[in-house]
Amino acid sequence: MEVLRFFATSLAHDKAIRDDDLPKNIEVFQRFSRRQRAPELQPAIDFNLGVVYVQAAMAAEDDGNTALKAKYMGAAQSLFQSLGWRDCSEQTLKSIVKREPLPLNPLAPEEAWGR
Repeated sequence: MEVLRFFATSLAHDKAIRDDDLPKNIEVFQRFSRRQRAPELQPAIDFNLGVVYVQAAMAAEDDGNTALKAKYMGAAQSLFQSLGWRDCSEQTLKSIVKREPLPLNPLAPEEAWGR
């Protein structure tokens, strides 16, 4: 899972290849999410996929593609809402993704993630 997020994150930051490869990697992440057989892993998978969606939305915003930005941000907000987050605003999700280093635990304390 971390490997998938690493590749998607790398693609989101490399403008030369992200237009073609980022959507493909998001699709791979989505397939992984649908096929996993351990329900206890689903929150972690959804969290990581949500992070990738936010990064993709930010990349689309940098490119001036508002429609694609809205699509990815909406997908991210839906995932974080399904995880029980109370504040799934664009501003909050962007601020979480921009934090360095990004914590790997999606079930971190509320004060760390603004739940």
